[in-house]
Amino acid sequence: MKKAIYWLAFSTTFLIMHHSFAQSRIDIGIKAGLSIPNLTSGDGDNPISSGYGSRLGPDAAIHVEFHISKQFSIQPQLEYSSQGGKKDGDQAFTVPPEMEALFPPGQAPQYLYANYTTFLIMHHSFAQSRIDIGIKAGLSIPNLTSGDGDNPISSGYGSRLGPDAAIHVEFHISKQFSIQPQLEYSSQGGKKDGDQAFTVPPEMEALFPPGQAPQYLYANYKSEAKFNYLMVPVLAKYRFPINARWNVYVAAGPFASFLLSAKNKTTGSSPVYLDKGHQQPLPGGAQSFDNTENIKDDLRGFNAGISGHVGVACSVGKGSVFIEGGGNYGFIDIQKDKMNGANKTGAAVVVVGYAFSL
Repeated sequence: MKKAIYWLAFSTTFLIMHHSFAQSRIDIGIKAGLSIPNLTSGDGDNPISSGYGSRLGPDAAIHVEFHISKQFSIQPQLEYSSQGGKKDGDQAFTVPPEMEALFPPGQAPQYLYANYTTFLIMHHSFAQSRIDIGIKAGLSIPNLTSGDGDNPISSGYGSRLGPDAAIHVEFHISKQFSIQPQLEYSSQGGKKDGDQAFTVPPEMEALFPPGQAPQYLYANYKSEAKFNYLMVPVLAKYRFPINARWNVYVAAGPFASFLLSAKNKTTGSSPVYLDKGHQQPLPGGAQSFDNTENIKDDLRGFNAGISGHVGVACSVGKGSVFIEGGGNYGFIDIQKDKMNGANKTGAAVVVVGYAFSL
């Protein structure tokens, strides 16, 4: 029987949490109400498929809404959904085993008919599907891309290395398709080595007449921006079975991330210059740049973007071992003030992990 759903949900949503992160926010809501499902027939010649009318049932969900802009948001949710339909009156049914003795061998009709009421009740929820729990860890290779080519602080970053680890819950919708939300510790950032710009620090402002300090100074040193995020991707996953034990899969979807820590570590010593060409040195000779600065307050606490990977899994007992390679990219400039740059996060990620079925 082909199943198509006509439903109308009347619900009241209660907002139970609101959290602001700079220019974005996250809402968590619960809702409950009425589902009025029906079943449409995919085979007009089959009397068992036809004749269904609507029934009543409950519908309830919890959702997380990630606001990307004033008009646009992404809202994954877990929903308990009542489906099915009902018949009342004359209808067909296949011959039950206890009635087959009424007919000569091999001569039982395809259908019998009677006047009665049928309720076909289907409650579909993730709780009734196969659920896997997985843990994974590996290497993040992040970089910072420049969103403002004219800002020397934004440009010149190369990749750095950092840890990446996650726990996921995979809800299997079918043998090939699943939905996989996860909590991920994600290393982001980048590094520079050599000539680079920096804003005038307070201790050097006295070198200039009031109001005449330049926008940037220049020096030759090393710097590494280390950002750590709690990332919450919601991925759509599709499997390509190879054999009974092995399968290949792809997964992709949006993520929201929350800044946990942000530090900028600098090392080295260099004269300080007024110009990028190093033709106008400041007095005082070489300056030490050995310093670690907490810059979390200079960055937005929330980001959103897209994440994805490809993977290979091998069944082992009641679980599976897997390896994944992919990446993520944030859509929002991380700096609050463009004087400090205009960069977007992104990273290549390689992890290994283990998943088991509940």
